[in-house]
Amino acid sequence: MRPNPLNDTVHFLIQPAWSTPVFWVLLLASIVVALLVWARDPLQRAPRDVALWVLRVLVGAMWWQQSLWKIPPNFDGLKYWMGQEAEHAAPDLHRNKQVRRLRGDDEAGRHRR
Repeated sequence: MRPNPLNDTVHFLIQPAWSTPVFWVLLLASIVVALLVWARDPLQRAPRDVALWVLRVLVGAMWWQQSLWKIPPNFDGLKYWMGQEAEHAAPDLHRNKQVRRLRGDDEAGRHRR
């Protein structure tokens, strides 16, 4: 039996997980922005625009729900393949950088000046 997407999304949004408060903060920010636009721009007060906002929030909630199951539980596979990349890299510069990164010697993601 296929789940009802609305019901499934509501159940997802009330379950206790780290993603629930993050989503609610984003939803509240969306509501604040929508209310500000509603108050400042009379052209945005049409029922069509409100319906579009509601549909966008619903699609966003379903997207958020479906994106979370793809988060890996651990990074063992990534660590293995990064090690393979470091071990078999062609240029020495790339190999040395990967080895330092895996050992924790290199500050990954920081720009040096």
